Amino acid sequence: MMEKYWKYPGSPFKNETAWWNWLRGSIRRIWSRSPVKIAYKQSRRYKAPVGKNGKEVFVSDCEMCGKQSRNCEVDHLEGGKGFHDWETFVEWQKRILLVSFDDIRELCQECHSAVSHAQKTGLSLEKARIDKTAIELVKTKKDRAWLLEHGVKPASNAAMRRQQIIDYLSKED
Repeated sequence: MMEKYWKYPGSPFKNETAWWNWLRGSIRRIWSRSPVKIAYKQSRRYKAPVGKNGKEVFVSDCEMCGKQSRNCEVDHLEGGKGFHDWETFVEWQKRILLVSFDDIRELCQECHSAVSHAQKTGLSLEKARIDKTAIELVKTKKDRAWLLEHGVKPASNAAMRRQQIIDYLSKED
């Protein structure tokens, strides 16, 4: 049944996964304009002086770390994993769209990224934060310098350097 949605002459979808990714993105765009999400963000924002000139702008406080941010993101308490068939799609879209204020929270970008990574990988929140730091250092090619700065001889490849960073940060905790 699914095949007809993505496999036809001239289809923009390379495979079924691409079709599901398009559908997931479409639901996320609907969520971005959700009246519940917008009302929640507005209920939590307040004006505060920010920056060198102290200009007042709207900010929110991260509900996890307490950090004040102009760019907090709304996180689903029960985000759930993705979907790959109609049965899991229905449950996933209900968790994403059918929410109340009790089902969501506002997090700074750093906390939201760590929570999402923890959910995707099954890591604890603290290990997910460490993993995200290592990923970012490798991705921005700052891993070698970071390791040298911390007295560690960098390994020969990116995967091993990432693991070195994880090991170093894990020992610190």
